[in-house]
Amino acid sequence: MTGQTVRALQKLKNLSVSTDIVVGGSYPWHEQLQAQIAERPDITLHHQCGYMARLMQQASLMISSGGTIHWERCISGLAGIVVTVADNQRATTAELARRKACCWLGDAGEVSQAQLTASIEQLLGAPATLNAMAKIAQNIVPRTGGAALVASHIRAFLRG
Repeated sequence: MTGQTVRALQKLKNLSVSTDIVVGGSYPWHEQLQAQIAERPDITLHHQCGYMARLMQQASLMISSGGTIHWERCISGLAGIVVTVADNQRATTAELARRKACCWLGDAGEVSQAQLTASIEQLLGAPATLNAMAKIAQNIVPRTGGAALVASHIRAFLRG
């Protein structure tokens, strides 16, 4: 999906976007991805970075799979295009899409590069929609919620 996303970005019409791509340490196609973006100064590749939250805070749109990254995206107040890559991602992604906290394109095997390009163009070309999606996402997991809230409850419990 990462390579397909890069190809989708290369097809954008009338949109100049700066892109950060983040892959984990176990990403098997790192060298191929580096070669694919070598001539793209507008794309920065981050490999097993420890500053994902900062990148998310600076972004206006995130393209990702479902799963726990949803909650990081929501707490960051970041709009998202989501492609599910596992069965256990569908229910949560479907609910977040129903609430308009993300744009769910479907399962990885069903999503085309053209569909991905069109979705990116549509959202980046509609700042009001992008901002509304980000606000909805942020209201799902507010900054005072998530892990900070859980840690606060644990500390309170331990104090008696």
